[in-house]
Amino acid sequence: MFDYIRIQYLAHPLTSGGLVFVAGAMFGAFLNYFYGVRLARRTEFNSLADPARGALRKELENPSPFAIAPVELDAIVDHLSFYKRSSYNVALERYKEAHTQNWVHDEMYGPVATYSRIDHIEAAIRVLLPYLKRR
Repeated sequence: MFDYIRIQYLAHPLTSGGLVFVAGAMFGAFLNYFYGVRLARRTEFNSLADPARGALRKELENPSPFAIAPVELDAIVDHLSFYKRSSYNVALERYKEAHTQNWVHDEMYGPVATYSRIDHIEAAIRVLLPYLKRR
């Protein structure tokens, strides 16, 4: 009778604590790795997006041709999801076009750069800002 109970105990995998422990440890390690990678990606994105978002907000109040470098905005593309990249690139090109089309060099006051229409630049900035939200 005891041999039958011992065979039943060994044949049932859930009653052996070792198998449950190993499966739980592997699942815990996977979750730790998964969330650790996501945390690292979020912090890297936020470290790139925070200065760009701050500069865009300042430029929204007072547009200036020297407010933000396009290189900072181009580096964010690599950290966006595949589905947001194309729309972000379109919004970024629209922002760059708004800068170049509305830029006027004022000869009367010397080498001072101004804009002819600020509303196009502000609209382009408002389209770009949702992509730079903190994660």
